Amino acid sequence: MKEMDGVHLLKDLLSELDPKQLQRKFLGKVLQLENVRRGSIWVREGSMFRCVEAGGPHSEIEAGFEISAEEKSIVRATYERRERVVANLQRDDRHYKAVECGFDVKSSRILAFPLNRKDGSIYGVLELIDTSPSGAHMRTNEEYIELIQEVVDVFAALLSNTIFFTEEMEKTRGLLGSKGVNLYAYPSKRFQELVRLAARFAKSDYPVLLTGESGTGKEVFAEFIHAGSPRAHKPFVAVNCSAITDNLLESELFGHKKGSFTGAVRDKEGLFEEADGGTLFLDEIGDMQPGLQARILRVLEDCTVRPVGGERKDMKTVNVRIVAATNKNLENSINADEFRRDLFYRLNVHPLHLPSLRERKEDIPELVRCFLEKESRRLQMPMKRVAKETLEVLMDRPWEGNIRELENLVKNLLITTEGNVIRPDDLPDSVLRRQEARGEPDGNAPVFQGYTWEALERDYAKYLLENNGGVVSRAARQADVHLSTFRARIKKLLGDTKPV
Repeated sequence: MKEMDGVHLLKDLLSELDPKQLQRKFLGKVLQLENVRRGSIWVREGSMFRCVEAGGPHSEIEAGFEISAEEKSIVRATYERRERVVANLQRDDRHYKAVECGFDVKSSRILAFPLNRKDGSIYGVLELIDTSPSGAHMRTNEEYIELIQEVVDVFAALLSNTIFFTEEMEKTRGLLGSKGVNLYAYPSKRFQELVRLAARFAKSDYPVLLTGESGTGKEVFAEFIHAGSPRAHKPFVAVNCSAITDNLLESELFGHKKGSFTGAVRDKEGLFEEADGGTLFLDEIGDMQPGLQARILRVLEDCTVRPVGGERKDMKTVNVRIVAATNKNLENSINADEFRRDLFYRLNVHPLHLPSLRERKEDIPELVRCFLEKESRRLQMPMKRVAKETLEVLMDRPWEGNIRELENLVKNLLITTEGNVIRPDDLPDSVLRRQEARGEPDGNAPVFQGYTWEALERDYAKYLLENNGGVVSRAARQADVHLSTFRARIKKLLGDTKPV
């Protein structure tokens, strides 16, 4: 490596502020410099080392792999010694071979560097991997390795600073909502356009109307908008308008006075007052009855609320931004006299339609990885990897339940998969059956053959309930059926079953 090559590399890295892109770009460059095909970056997380970036063949399997800090490995040896390690794997038994399970070409030599912060503390390890039969591709003369070491040291300090900077930016600019979802992590161009548009909407104070199928992430976007707004330091309050009866919803939103109805034993503050100065998220506003819609319109017009049972003297001024969401076509609801046209115009200042998962399938691998990482941390379990063939199956599914359905499947697989890698055979039968049915020449006959109408409706009802965690209101919304009608059908079809 010439000195100028290193200068150009560092200049290129210094222009990158996203940690994930930085480590990916650096790994690709340093693999070229060392003339090897594979490499990986590992960080210490509690009692585990986790691969946060991998390059070369099988990188999609290696990324996310975890090694116990108690296990013998080159990563552990480098981390504990805090100095680089050159390991010839024909003679060195410290290599953790399970990482390469199923790889057609194995490692022959590994050059590992510690990743140190500016203060000298270590946080990770870089591995450069030669897969040639005799390890002949890797350049191991001492002078050349010293040059690589200097580049690695600069990169390590830069990466640690970039991670800190990005975390601070995410806190102040709202790139992460309270659910810890980074909307900038997904590759779909259409989705990223929506994220950028939502970030611009966040800077204003106008109402936002989120539309899209159930399970597409409308509440996540609502939190994202709030977190990126000037109101971020004030409350974000969410309410599901279809999960509560109309009378109770009115009391929830506006509060009530003592004695205004049976059970009102004391004065109660409403959610508009609770959200004062912040954001009120009205989820499934399309299910709200017209009478209550009129009260919402009044708040938008004059910024005042009156509690149920209250008088004019009880009116209070509130400063609330409204973000609303629905899975319905509100223009159709307006034509059917189910939704107020004037309220629609008030809410639709900033419209944002979220695509279904079917329309952003390229994001499925990253979604799966995020869900696995989140649930593994929550359950304190080793993170599993997903085989490429499994991802291909998942990307070919229709995903009627969208992201929520995918997340529930990942939770199931995390518990039911026995090995470290989730393979197609680990998928539930229901997933595989649908995959086979989609591959039939005649798409209708294999799915419906042998069904009576009632049996078909019963199986669909069970699917809806399972897909929505037994919550009837969500299942009814996914089926686009009124809640009372859906409850009646459930009672007839499933007998004594008592869904939530």
